[in-house]
Amino acid sequence: MVRNKYVNFEKFGRCDMKILRVLFVLAILSLSIGDELPPRAEALLDSIPDDPAAYRIWKMRFLEAVNEGGFSSFTPVVMAPMDLTTHNGYVRADVNETTGVFEEGADPSGRGSFVKLTYSFGRTWHTEWVMYWVDSMWAKTGTSWPPSMPPASSVRKVGDTIFAIWNNWRGVRIKQMVYPVSLGRAPGDLEQIEFKAILKSADRDTHRVGLIVYYDTMLRNNDAAPIATAFGFTGIASIFFASRPPGIPPIWHAYERGFPPAPADIVATGILTGFDAAARPPDVFWYGSWPASVGNRWQDSDWIADTGSPFGDSATMVKWYPVLLAPGDSVVFVTYYGIGEVDLGTTVSHSPPEFEPDCENVIPNPFEVSAIVTNGNPHSLTDVRIILDLGASGATVVSGVNPVVIDTFFGYGGTRIVNWDVLIPDSLFGDTLRYNIVLLSNEDTVVEHYQSYVPPDIPMVQFDSLWFFEETDCDGRNVVHVCYDATTCRDKFVHLDFGVSFDGGRTWHLPAYDKLENWRHHIGDSVTTGVHCFDWKLSDDVPGVELDSAVISISYHKFGTGDSALFTTFADFARGDTSHVKILSPDPDGLDDGALWLPPGRDTIYVLQVYPDGHCRDCMSRAIYNYMGAGHPPLKIKIYIIPISQFNAACAGFTPGSDVDSVFVNASYIDTARVVHPAVRMRLTDFDILAFGVADSYGNRDLSAAAADAVAAFAKKGRGLLLTHDTSGCSPGCCMTNFCSLTEITGIACTLTSTWTTFNIVHRVADDTLFVLHHPFNIPDTFSVLLCHWKGQRIVSGTMLYQGTGIPSCPNDNLLYWQAYHNLRYNSFSSFYSYGHRESVPMEWEAKAMINSIYYSYHGGVGSGVYVSEPFPLEGELGVEADFSADVPVGANIIIEVALDTCVGPDVCWTDWYRIGSVPSFYFDQVKYRVGMTLNEENESPILHWLKIKPRVTNPTEIQVVGALDSRAPRISWHCPDSIVLFGDTLDINFSVSDMFVNAAEPGTILID
Repeated sequence: MVRNKYVNFEKFGRCDMKILRVLFVLAILSLSIGDELPPRAEALLDSIPDDPAAYRIWKMRFLEAVNEGGFSSFTPVVMAPMDLTTHNGYVRADVNETTGVFEEGADPSGRGSFVKLTYSFGRTWHTEWVMYWVDSMWAKTGTSWPPSMPPASSVRKVGDTIFAIWNNWRGVRIKQMVYPVSLGRAPGDLEQIEFKAILKSADRDTHRVGLIVYYDTMLRNNDAAPIATAFGFTGIASIFFASRPPGIPPIWHAYERGFPPAPADIVATGILTGFDAAARPPDVFWYGSWPASVGNRWQDSDWIADTGSPFGDSATMVKWYPVLLAPGDSVVFVTYYGIGEVDLGTTVSHSPPEFEPDCENVIPNPFEVSAIVTNGNPHSLTDVRIILDLGASGATVVSGVNPVVIDTFFGYGGTRIVNWDVLIPDSLFGDTLRYNIVLLSNEDTVVEHYQSYVPPDIPMVQFDSLWFFEETDCDGRNVVHVCYDATTCRDKFVHLDFGVSFDGGRTWHLPAYDKLENWRHHIGDSVTTGVHCFDWKLSDDVPGVELDSAVISISYHKFGTGDSALFTTFADFARGDTSHVKILSPDPDGLDDGALWLPPGRDTIYVLQVYPDGHCRDCMSRAIYNYMGAGHPPLKIKIYIIPISQFNAACAGFTPGSDVDSVFVNASYIDTARVVHPAVRMRLTDFDILAFGVADSYGNRDLSAAAADAVAAFAKKGRGLLLTHDTSGCSPGCCMTNFCSLTEITGIACTLTSTWTTFNIVHRVADDTLFVLHHPFNIPDTFSVLLCHWKGQRIVSGTMLYQGTGIPSCPNDNLLYWQAYHNLRYNSFSSFYSYGHRESVPMEWEAKAMINSIYYSYHGGVGSGVYVSEPFPLEGELGVEADFSADVPVGANIIIEVALDTCVGPDVCWTDWYRIGSVPSFYFDQVKYRVGMTLNEENESPILHWLKIKPRVTNPTEIQVVGALDSRAPRISWHCPDSIVLFGDTLDINFSVSDMFVNAAEPGTILID
């Protein structure tokens, strides 16, 4: 039943007292169990007093009556005293040791004489709660309203934090934390009780989780505390949605007596979007009447019904819509309520890293620069640029957008977390890294300076001694015994080389392993700390040498030959994909016969749209043509169309392993005036992107099995895919089996479903720094779309970018709107977005999102003309460096990126693409590069004359020793008598020996035994 009463409340302003008649709705909502109020509580409802003081007594008696009767459908039952308390002198939270329910109090003086911020502070009952939502089921803490949360598994205090933990509620582990925080510049400026809930999967299944925090506001003795937000004071119960203007207010206030507050009044403050709450701001905020709302359920409709009227006894509600919780992940919800004002200026919070020495490196490297930037002003900042300035340090940003661009940075504690990964060069080891984080805006400029000492690295190898000698066995060969003592970093295994110089170190000879004996684990691979000896068969390797100043070396080189790959001729470039970027011959620099350039008219992205027979042919093209030139960069897109029946027929007979270049289609160009031109015969690989759309259930048309194989082969050539609503989807009677089989290249699998939630508002759920969200258009965090829905799509790979705003229809409903996937193995790009349920031209921002998808699907969006090389062999362990020569006209652009094969050996494992100069350290044995080019407004093209790619290497670590080597056999000269020797004569035979020793001053005589 629902009872309405008109009640008078006294409201006090600064100077006078006035009587305000307000509508007071006491909602007693019946669930299916049909509970009734106890008789005494029922009687009290007929006598709600007008006077505020009398109402306070009435509310207390009403709660007592409800609990005495054991009523299970309205207010919480009487609990044991809240016996866990945490405070900092300014704000205090009391937490019930059984249920985890918490109440708050405050003392602006900081002396610990706390007064109420919530109604039940200091009482044995409670009138506020937290509602947890898991997989479409919800329950409130500390309440008997079914379903209710069970008692917490444990409630304990650690330091200033009180934890309430439910180990496994509906497959989810809930850790609720309540603790005081000081967020202001000085004590007392901004003191808050931070509420944080961390939810994790407890059963290794995927769940969807949401949350509501409900406050029964009461300041000191005023249970009818007026509520206002950063958007102003109205005195009318109101609700705000993140998906609808004006959005979620960054803060809200409750006032002790009235608005505006008197100087001595307590002003409570709730923070919704700032500080730790910035990572996941709420989706809904409501304020209004406590009696009208305390029994509300999860549905937005309950809260919307309690708006639009004045109210007395006040309450607020903070809500997060359900989000996906995967096994191993966690979801964190944060909100604040306390006292003070948010007026802190613009601040940057960042702790410089501490580095430790490592083998030929430091740890961490690359390192993360993570900063929390807070707009603590009572106004927004506009045209914001947050920049990581590395100065002349030589360090480079290897990931993260720099600068971070924010059109509007909301005030009242609006917070942005920015992240960059930075690579430190060897030249900074043993030096100090100095850098700045800079915020520029129309209203403010902030520069924060940081520095951190980078210790010297640990050499991979340190040599102690080296010695050698020749063996003295008269066995017809010369063998040199070589020994050395080495220590490797952390006893790692390294590769060491043995070399010999016969000219004082100008040139070196590296004996082959078959000229060595007993060398394994002593030279070459797998050498570690210790004394190592091996034998060199000198006479077999270098016969006839005689030298007293030979140089023997044991050396360590970082993995890599030091060789480089130069691309400068027509033949060099002809081995890559020149479908857009062309080879200019001869090279205008006059040095050779090849250069890369983007001819005017070739900077066009060719799209083949496969549409379901009998459905809209120009819905997509009209929107694409309308906006394609308005972004940065402006794009030229040419769309051809073909019905899916003809596409399937064209692919008939195609089998996995066949050459997709053999597939021809009869496609019709549709121009910007919506004219469909006669079909022309074209290779499937003449197109850069295959787009499938649009119709609800995709017009009940699936790819054929052969066509699906052809699409997969197309993508594996590094081409792009664009999937729209219900292409990859599955419902009874309409399951797209062959679309769904393309998981390897789309990142999407399908689950059979018969229920879904429709939505027409979508919001970003991915990292805002992702390239696809900003090129050519900066996509807003939230935008309107034509009505659409999820239909069984399950993301296996890639990133969900946007999802619908609404309540999922079932546990699997992820409200998917937009997903992107880059397959590193094939260098293919795919995007799915759920436009197409309504067969109409897309709205502005979904059209621009579609264009971003096309640009991303075209080689990742590095240019309007892209050249991709064939892989080529090159070895190293520290990434690569590159030199190049290019002419880039003003307004044009050139981007050079490389990818490395990090599976050294027969397997192939390609990295993502990295800009030249920002390649992390990897072991690799293959490299490929791509060049993205964009023309300027005058259609002038960049020209790449040559590109040289080489592994990063360092000077070798080595030890040398000088000594004698002799592989030249001695020469003996006999001196025969001049006369005939007769029998019995005594004969003296003379002979001379030369080249027995390596030095020039050989002895004149030698004793022969």
